[in-house]
Amino acid sequence: ASLPSRSSALSPQNLKGKQRNPTLWSSTMLGAIRQMNGGLPPTVLIWCIMLILSTAIFSQYPEYKKVLHLHWRSVLKQGQHYRLLTNFLCFGGKFDMGCMMQLFFLAQSGARVEQGRTPRFVLACLVGAAGLLYVDYHKLLFATRQPWLSHRLIYSVVCLESWDNPMQLTTLPPLPLPPFPAWLLPPLLALQSCLLFGNEWKSLVAPLVVSIGVHVVITILCLLIPALDYYNVPPLSPAHPAPAPAPLAPEIGFLLCRWRSSFRL
Repeated sequence: ASLPSRSSALSPQNLKGKQRNPTLWSSTMLGAIRQMNGGLPPTVLIWCIMLILSTAIFSQYPEYKKVLHLHWRSVLKQGQHYRLLTNFLCFGGKFDMGCMMQLFFLAQSGARVEQGRTPRFVLACLVGAAGLLYVDYHKLLFATRQPWLSHRLIYSVVCLESWDNPMQLTTLPPLPLPPFPAWLLPPLLALQSCLLFGNEWKSLVAPLVVSIGVHVVITILCLLIPALDYYNVPPLSPAHPAPAPAPLAPEIGFLLCRWRSSFRL
């Protein structure tokens, strides 16, 4: 799956008027996702829809955040184990440019990781979510407890694509860098997030390290269960072969340049 062309739905003029209206933002994002070439694989599609719809619901009923966010006391003392899942399905905050960027990263990288191997992708997400929950609870790897971990899991998915194809050449708009091996993308993406957008580097260590562990676990499981292996799954059709990593789409650079002050991983 690749990102759509820079249509009027994503133009600065239209987005500027929708920036404070989560309902309109949701409609815009759902429309953009539908326009992606070849559509999205099922897991990524459902995940994107849940992130968008939850944001729209929170804009109308903010009290729902209190019952869906990750709260360890409620999980351990009151048995509200559903919070271990719902915190990955919601952004929690307002639907700003940072949320939009995460959706595009998920739709682009997540689709390439899942396409043709949904069981492997679902398993990778479950292992990654478990790792992030463990790190969050024990406050490891400079992590502080957060009510929503969706942004960390999305970053781990982006990293996972790089570990799957480490020597594939890619780029990172808007930085004027020549094509570089994909294994350099996660640290460069973290560096860009810190230098250009003011994010704290400590918040990016955990998902980066967890993604390496996920890659190791999934690689071992693929050796034990060949059906999970990407190369043992045939392409969906001659017109839609199993995808390989590609450079980040130009729309990413356009959005980063236009709204860098509001970007948050």
